[in-house]
Amino acid sequence: MSLATTQTVSLPWDQSASLALLRANTCFGQMAEPIQAAFAGIAQWRRLSHGELLAGRGTPAPGVVIILKGAIHTSSFSDDGHEFALSMLEFDGLWGVAAVLDGGGMLRDSRAYQETDILLLPRVAFLEVLESEPGLYRHFVKLLCRRIRTAHAIIDELALRSLPQRLPRLLGALTAGRPRAGQGIAVAQTQDTLATLLGVSRHAVNRELKQLASLGLIGLGYGEIWVRDLEGLKQLWHERGAS
Repeated sequence: MSLATTQTVSLPWDQSASLALLRANTCFGQMAEPIQAAFAGIAQWRRLSHGELLAGRGTPAPGVVIILKGAIHTSSFSDDGHEFALSMLEFDGLWGVAAVLDGGGMLRDSRAYQETDILLLPRVAFLEVLESEPGLYRHFVKLLCRRIRTAHAIIDELALRSLPQRLPRLLGALTAGRPRAGQGIAVAQTQDTLATLLGVSRHAVNRELKQLASLGLIGLGYGEIWVRDLEGLKQLWHERGAS
C-alpha cells in the first residue's frame, strides 16, 4: 500500500484555518506568531479512512502530523503474527517528530484508526522552517524528552503492574477530552484494540471489563464501552496500584 500522502485528497482548507488549529495545539500554540504562520503556510489538511497506511515500516516519515480527529495506531508484529501496539495517538496528538528530525525509516507501521483527519507538515518544508529558526530545535528536543520519560513509564507499567491495575488506568486515559453522553463517556477502542494496547488476550480484557461493569463503573454494549463513573475508576486504579 502506498503512503497516505499520495492516497488521500486535500480537503478544502486555507492558511487561516490551519493557523487557528496550530494556535490551539498544545505544542505549536506555545510558539511565536511568525513561526506559527510559517508552519500554517506549509500545512496540508487530509482525511484518512479506517486502516489506511500513513507510513509503513522502513519508509521515510511523510512529515510531522497533528491529529485533529480519530487516531493513529502504531504497531509491530512478531514472527508468529502477534501484534504489539506501541501507541494510539488521539485528538491533539503529534506524530512523526523523531523520524522527521533524524531522517531514518519508520520502525513500525502507522495506520488510521477510524476516520482520521490530520494536518500534515511535509518533512522537507518542516525542516526548512526549523533551519530558519534554530531555537525551535530546543522546543522539539524537550517534547521528545517527555516522550522518552513516558515510554519508560509505560515499560514500568507493563513489567510491574497487573491487568486489573492497568485496565482501569487505560480506560480513564482514553476518556480525556471526550464529552459525556447519556450512557457515559464513550471509549473509542474495541476490546480487541484494548487487548493489543495492553499486550494481553481479548478474553482477559473481556473478563476484567465485565468485573468493572458489575461495579457500575463502566457500561458494555455491542462493540461499545462507556465509562459511567470516571472518579470511581480513578479511585479503583489508585487502590489497586497501592495494593
